Amino acid sequence: MQINAKKRLKRQAKKMAVNKGLKILLTLLITYGPGGIFAKLIKILSSKWLLSYLTKRMTR
Repeated sequence: MQINAKKRLKRQAKKMAVNKGLKILLTLLITYGPGGIFAKLIKILSSKWLLSYLTKRMTR
């Protein structure tokens, strides 16, 4: 029983470490990446080409 509890504890600790690492990595990518992911998405969505393309499709 002791060995099973140890394995379960190790697995839980590993899961927590991976989740924490992924959270930190995503935060860094979103905020400190070259321009940030959100900034790039906003730039693409608000681009003049895309807006004109969408308005042409809507008016057809």
